[in-house]
Amino acid sequence: MSENKHISISKNIETGDQTDFHFLRRTGIEYIEKLGGKLWTDYNSHDPGITTLEVLSYAITDLGMRMNLNMEDILASEDSENDIHTQFLKAAEILPSRPLNELDYRKLFIDISMPGNHSRPIRNCWLVPKTEKLYVDCKTGKLDFKPVGDKTESFNVKGLYDLYVDYAEDIDAEGSGCEKSNVNIQILDRYHANRSLCEDLAEIRQVETQKVAVCARIGLVNKADEELVHAKVLKTVNNYLSPEVHFIR
Repeated sequence: MSENKHISISKNIETGDQTDFHFLRRTGIEYIEKLGGKLWTDYNSHDPGITTLEVLSYAITDLGMRMNLNMEDILASEDSENDIHTQFLKAAEILPSRPLNELDYRKLFIDISMPGNHSRPIRNCWLVPKTEKLYVDCKTGKLDFKPVGDKTESFNVKGLYDLYVDYAEDIDAEGSGCEKSNVNIQILDRYHANRSLCEDLAEIRQVETQKVAVCARIGLVNKADEELVHAKVLKTVNNYLSPEVHFIR
């Protein structure tokens, strides 16, 4: 019956050779003699290969010296005025969480803010896969969402999305300063900075106003404020039909 022999690596293997430039240079030349002694016989300092070996040896000695330093000395900067935390990447920079599904993109767009009175220019939005067929003119190779040319073929393209945006009521959709266009630019910038490969945003569409009529008979107590009750009813119905997204502070 054979016995299993465990092979272990000793922890105490420190020789200090990593900081000895002459040892590294001499050992490197020995390896060169074994590998290419028949072709390479000039090991003097003027030889370009030996110069490269010396640069490598110096780099190893530099790393060896750094490994012997204390951690606080390695992290400290030459300029004592710089805070040490600026030398490290923040979690948001080194561990980014990219959006994956429609809900993730929805949160990404709703968080868009603008200076001035429109801190939240987007009340709500929905990212919807585009299901329209794409048509190609077989003669010219032109692509369009509508049939073009005499000889036309159609096919579906995966990865295209339409974004339906419910803008804030006081957003300027026209005029010289067109705030709606600025919001759309931010939407495109955020999307292309986070989108997956082979995906694209086909169109940004504004959610149109849908008029709704509510008929109701409401009984009031004698001391009720009719205008106040009317305002609260309108607000409650509006929040039910078109609720706003609440942000957790």
